[in-house]
Amino acid sequence: MPQAITVAIPKETSFALKKGVAHLNWVYYTESMPDQPAADKDTITIRVSRALKKRLQKLAERRNESLTDVVLGFIEKAVRGVELTAQDYKQIAADVAEAEKRIEAKKSKKKNQ
Repeated sequence: MPQAITVAIPKETSFALKKGVAHLNWVYYTESMPDQPAADKDTITIRVSRALKKRLQKLAERRNESLTDVVLGFIEKAVRGVELTAQDYKQIAADVAEAEKRIEAKKSKKKNQ
């Protein structure tokens, strides 16, 4: 049974990943993590074998990093050569603005309860 690893990544990296690394069919995009209300980040979940997850955990321990940092490093390396256009950056800015509105609405709702 595959294991899931969930990481929050900057929207810019997410855009590049969607644009340039489409062959990574194990990447599933979700909205945002409920405990990670960062407007400038997207959340991705990847499914990997238990053995690969264990290797990643051991690598993280060896490097004295978190599992998230290790996975993010691989993702950022994979999209390093993907160029984003002005339109991409406009879309990222719009996505961040919309996420900020949702976060504020949730905060206001909680505050009023």
